[in-house]
Amino acid sequence: MLWMMLSIGCSEKETDSGQTDAVTTVELNADAGPDQYVELGRPLAMSTNVDENIQTSWDFGDGTDATGVDVTHTFNDVGRYRVVLTITTENGQQSSDTMNVVVHHPLLEQSPQVSHRMAMHQNVLWTVYPEGNTLQGLVLNTDELYTIEICDTPSSIALHEDILRVTCTDSSEIATVDLSNGLDALSFSTLALGDNLRPTSIIPPSADDLWWFIDVANDQLGRIDTMDAITWFPVGGDLQGLARHPDGTLLLPHFRARSDGGTISTYNPSLNEWRDIYLPLDEAGDSDNTTGGTPNLLENVYPSRDGQTLWTPVTHANVLRGGFLNGESLSHETSLRGVLRTVDWETQEDSETHRKQFDEKGRASAVATSSYGDVVYVLHPGVASVSILDGFSRQILGSLSDLGIHPTDILQESDDLYVYSWLTREIIAFDIQDPIRPVQQWTRSFIESEVLSPLELKGKQIFHDASDTRMTKTGYIACAHCHPSGDHDGQTWDHTDRGEGLRNTTSLLSRSGVGMGRLHWSGNFDEVQDFEQDIRDVFEGSGFLSDVDWNSHSTTLEAPRSGLSEELDALAAYVTALPNTPNSPILFESNDVQHGEYVFYQVGCGECHPAPLYTDSSTVAPVRHDVGTLWEGSGQRLDEPLDGLDTPTLLNVRDTFPYLHDGSADTLEEAIRAHSEYAALNSEQIDALHLFLNSL
Repeated sequence: MLWMMLSIGCSEKETDSGQTDAVTTVELNADAGPDQYVELGRPLAMSTNVDENIQTSWDFGDGTDATGVDVTHTFNDVGRYRVVLTITTENGQQSSDTMNVVVHHPLLEQSPQVSHRMAMHQNVLWTVYPEGNTLQGLVLNTDELYTIEICDTPSSIALHEDILRVTCTDSSEIATVDLSNGLDALSFSTLALGDNLRPTSIIPPSADDLWWFIDVANDQLGRIDTMDAITWFPVGGDLQGLARHPDGTLLLPHFRARSDGGTISTYNPSLNEWRDIYLPLDEAGDSDNTTGGTPNLLENVYPSRDGQTLWTPVTHANVLRGGFLNGESLSHETSLRGVLRTVDWETQEDSETHRKQFDEKGRASAVATSSYGDVVYVLHPGVASVSILDGFSRQILGSLSDLGIHPTDILQESDDLYVYSWLTREIIAFDIQDPIRPVQQWTRSFIESEVLSPLELKGKQIFHDASDTRMTKTGYIACAHCHPSGDHDGQTWDHTDRGEGLRNTTSLLSRSGVGMGRLHWSGNFDEVQDFEQDIRDVFEGSGFLSDVDWNSHSTTLEAPRSGLSEELDALAAYVTALPNTPNSPILFESNDVQHGEYVFYQVGCGECHPAPLYTDSSTVAPVRHDVGTLWEGSGQRLDEPLDGLDTPTLLNVRDTFPYLHDGSADTLEEAIRAHSEYAALNSEQIDALHLFLNSL
């Protein structure tokens, strides 16, 4: 409610004749109070205590107005309105004051749930430290920090009453921590899931007693009941995050998109109903502040508090552009762009008109909202910033910057906002009582000691950091934007302008840097430090080499760059230390798998893909093969004719779709038959090979 205090007094003004006239003056003291929130359809009463003889008018900001000391108005649409009260005295003196009114849809009884790396219990903020295999508890308003050695690679955390549950990605289990007896009497247990399963995301019970989580090894949904019994629901695809709509529907985003768009699988437990929501390829083309592309790297989805919208932060991978595809070369500005897409929950459709594209931010990965959903916070990990958006118009209202290096989570709790800055090992807290103007409260480390070596940590930070102008000119690209967590992005890029061709992104896992031979499909790099080439020529960064060293080492495969730059050597140390691909849940001891191995060697696959690395690639004696998959789109090698391809490893091949150098095979069967020598294999042989390959 708006109150305006009006005091009227008299003063004397001397006229030309020397006489004085009484002049009425107005001293206005207005107190608009805090912004008002009102549900759509509910009338809002507004009042002022001025004398009724003074003219009082109200402009409601929606094209309507009214007069009077006491008025009531009902807004017809959700949105943010600027209400202006104007009072006018009899002699024409005038004064105004304003207040902001936010009109929102009714908030639903059940709040949405999203998997996180943070959870608040009483006065302790709990979070995970994946590299350290620990659960960390920051006691607010103190310097206390609790560390629990919990499991291998804790990745997601969820809270229900006094129970914390943590997914343990590399130990195939879920840890349970009982907080009911206080911090000095914590107890925890583990729930084993099965051989080589990889849980990543978990959400707590809502209107039931069921916990839900994701297993990325088999791309399945898991349910834990009150007896800790697990029920599995096969989903398929490329699962990552997990969320729940206020109506109880579970939301399972597929991390890597296909070339024609992305997918969110939904499951309604009460109806036992599965559906898919599609995020289509954006074919609108490129402009100064937009790019087309497929909505890729969808880590999670975020239902709005009114249940009307799904906020879907993605990266537009511009796989429509390139010298071969459309004659326009990819640049640092047109390759990747952070985008916030929105899905209308009623129609289950992605809204093309409501897409928000962000300049100079190569990724959008997480979302939080204010208490009424009128303000949306979008996290950009590469440039360590948050865009503050109007939840109705999607217009940018402000931003938060300097959030460490590669923050990966953002959590709203009441009037507080917490940012998980992964690679500076910090939590950054903001007060959002005024949601448009957050105030930073504190920054605290969430670890006691770093487990990575200084060189490896520095390389990891460089790999993920798009804010460093040595890496890229304006924040669009970091190594991790195409190699998330060192893996692959599932896309095929047109590198014709680099002297190459259509190239499917390969994973860096298991390779030990150049331990499997030269890098890239054409074997055009023989050391990790050769990425200076892309950094300067494609990302348009200033580079990590001195100009003198760059001028004398401006080509790959010649004079080595190792030892010339501390940063490039750190980058190489991190890439070399990347873990092996995870073990397959398909066990080799199976007779069927062993038969598949027999067929693998019988038909000759092992000649180019020998165990144990399943590649004949080498830096000492490099070899390339033409297996019948080269065509016009394959382009060149180092601006010279392409005579063959470096053999990719088959380790973890089940998770490296699409297949072949140009991404032209969607399935392993298509990839096998694309080899001219194996086009005529029978279905029994294909099935046997398929099972064996999936076991690697």
